[in-house]
Amino acid sequence: MLLSSCFTYHDPEKKLLSDPYYEKPGDIFTWESNVTLHYSNSFTDTTTMVKTSHYSQTDEIPQKYNYSNETKPPYLKVSETEDNIEQRIIYADRFNIPIIDDDLEHFTSSDFTSYEGIAKPRDANPGDTFNYWENSDLFDSVNGLQVGYRTTELALALQEPVTLEVPAGTYQAVPVTMTLNITTEIDGILDTDSSTGTLWLEQDNGVLLRMVITEGVVTFTALGLTADYTLEWVLQSYTRADTSVANAVSLRPSSMADQLEPLMKQLSAGQWRPRSELTRRINPRRVYTPSP
Repeated sequence: MLLSSCFTYHDPEKKLLSDPYYEKPGDIFTWESNVTLHYSNSFTDTTTMVKTSHYSQTDEIPQKYNYSNETKPPYLKVSETEDNIEQRIIYADRFNIPIIDDDLEHFTSSDFTSYEGIAKPRDANPGDTFNYWENSDLFDSVNGLQVGYRTTELALALQEPVTLEVPAGTYQAVPVTMTLNITTEIDGILDTDSSTGTLWLEQDNGVLLRMVITEGVVTFTALGLTADYTLEWVLQSYTRADTSVANAVSLRPSSMADQLEPLMKQLSAGQWRPRSELTRRINPRRVYTPSP
């Protein structure tokens, strides 16, 4: 993955996110998510859920994904649950970069995903900005047939560190303002999702502590609806399999791309992005239409 940026090198003492943490088998991260949607038919819906990511290790990616095995095992397997019900399975490399991302309706594969970028900056400083573009083919989770595509445009800007308190603890955190635009076409139906907000990353190693979407607009073309929404994720707790690496040193040379790469991929793949929340609230394939 390549990042394109418009940044300059600044005071090295202000470099951010210098020691990224890469998830390991046995890690467990739990967030609480709150989303409020105001639909174009005047219906309003607010939902609170507990979301947990469980990390394990596997030497195989199921054959149904027809993965090329370009990345060799072992793989990280991430099982994501909402209120203890599995909603997503991800197979990733040892740096938690997704290979297969399956929300149990559609999946993407790194074999059929392209990116754009021109630079891999080595440092991160307040005021630096980064842009990312990704296009992924979408496949049916049951029969494996291609059903559409998803395109993501993402812009991030790093801010000065702050002290942030969340249920998981109190941390020095790096605020990162975000603009996210997603276009999805499934079975010929085109939907869009545009949002702005802020992420707070633990300064020591980049763990996502909080995410707030202050302005979001999503379309549901098949239902003839749009929705304005706000969303918040807050880290409730996390358990690391190896507590001796709380400030982990990377297994590869540390660079800005190393620290932000997993976050960029996760936002694009759907691990954090608001549309994951929204498509579970309204989904034409699940025949649920909100009404006043």
